[in-house]
Amino acid sequence: MHLKLLTTATILVFCFTSTTLAFAQSDDKIVVFHTEFGHLAIELFSDDAPNTAENFLKLAESDFYDKTIFHRIINGFMIQGGDPNSKESDQSKWGQGGTGDNLKAEFNNIKHDRGIVSMARSAHPDSAGSQFFIVHEKSTHLDEQYTVFGRIITQESYDTLDKIANLEVTANNIPLELEKAKITKTEVVKRS
Repeated sequence: MHLKLLTTATILVFCFTSTTLAFAQSDDKIVVFHTEFGHLAIELFSDDAPNTAENFLKLAESDFYDKTIFHRIINGFMIQGGDPNSKESDQSKWGQGGTGDNLKAEFNNIKHDRGIVSMARSAHPDSAGSQFFIVHEKSTHLDEQYTVFGRIITQESYDTLDKIANLEVTANNIPLELEKAKITKTEVVKRS
């Protein structure tokens, strides 16, 4: 009788916690950038960088990133995107654009490992806006100096990262084949 009661209690606890976890995950939003090479699916670290993650999500949901270019590519380091100026033909302004609003830095202890998504900024820590970078190869010298707010999460995303990082670039790290470095469409989906 005690074994039967214990088994029933265990099953009920498992069902309750499984349902709670399933609901928590189904509400998580994933940002998916579509490119010529495939997609980049990004999960957000809302607990570690809540304002940055919320800002990125808001921009993604408004299609802000559509047609922008990964305008700065350094193989073995990172690919940088999110500049609205990269929609224009004047490449001298690429890397200088944003939303006009600056975010307060939310430095955390997450390491800049391969696939991490972090905010790009100028020399001032609170100068990030819309530009971000995805780490191609481990770059721990950036730790606690840039706001980490997400990471790519699928094998296709890592393959796409490699393909973009391997594009041929100019002396200013701008890709020669712009269409291959373009975010053609942004989608926000639930994790489920």
